[in-house]
Formats: sequence, structure tokens, C-alpha cells
Amino acid sequence: MSTITGRLVVNTINGKFGEFNVGTLYSALGDFVVKYDGLDEFSEGAYEGQFLVRRTYQKTRKFRVGIIIEPVVEIDEIWLDDAYEGGQEDMPSPIPDPVEEEMEESGQDPAESTLPSGSDNSSDEDPQALFGVLWPLGETVKLDPTVGRAIFRQQRDYLKANGYGFSSMDQAWSKRQE
Repeated sequence: MSTITGRLVVNTINGKFGEFNVGTLYSALGDFVVKYDGLDEFSEGAYEGQFLVRRTYQKTRKFRVGIIIEPVVEIDEIWLDDAYEGGQEDMPSPIPDPVEEEMEESGQDPAESTLPSGSDNSSDEDPQALFGVLWPLGETVKLDPTVGRAIFRQQRDYLKANGYGFSSMDQAWSKRQE
């Protein structure tokens, strides 16, 4: 693993399974599509800092009548120096929802699928089942992105709906003061 300095630009896309974030990392080594389990917590914006890289590789995907080959970076950890939240003009070409990619990798057909069980984003869900060992929630909550993208999004949506705000610098959710 190595650490690189750069700028992460995050954009939000509304897909078949709800909103999801895509990221592009701009660095001295080049520009990369970002794979990071915690990316859905961030708001649209640009984030400068250091990024712990697990690996880099090239990925191909079909687009209309051709294919796109893009460099990808998998990030394990992020240490931010600065954050500029708000919409960015750097919108990438159409990118598949990471939940769809996970379904394809597990052999499911995303075209005929619905979001994995328990994903009806309502606040009537059992929060203890949704959060597991994180329940009961404290004033500050740090989500575990290894639970899977669909559950991670449900947790994020629950926190938003119940008065928590995400701090990109701390990479944690805090209860908003009323």
C-alpha cells in the first residue's frame, strides 16, 4: 500500500437503487475512478488530502456501442486537509451503481432485481437490526462501510432522517443540536 496526495471530487447520481456517489481522484500520478466503501457518506464537493491506496487497476465497461477503459484506485483510508462541499462540474460519463456491480459479481441480474432485502428506506425499519453492534446510537456515529453498499446506504439515510449530520473532516455522523 502507498499514500498519495490529491483531490477527491465527489458527485451524486440518482440511480435505480437511489442516490449514490461517484468519485474521481486527481493526483500527480494521474486521474482515477475511486472505489471506496465510505464514499456514499460524503456530500458533493472536492476534498483534498492524503489517500491510502490498496491497489490500482484498469477496468473496462460497456457504453453504448463501445467500451470505456478507466484507471481505478481502491482506497482504504482518507485523511483530509480541506473540504469544499457543493456541486462540482466534473461529472463523469454514466457510471453503474455500485450496488448493481456487487449484484453482477455475485451472479444476480441487476436488470431484474430490486434492492436487497430490508431496503425500503422507511424509518419504520428496526434500527437495531439495521445498525447491529452500533446500536444504540450515540451522539457521534462512525459507520462501518464493510457491511455492503446497500445496507450502508440504508444506515446513511436513517441517520439523515433522524437528525444526524456528516462531518467529512471527521468522517463521522453527529447528532445536530436543535
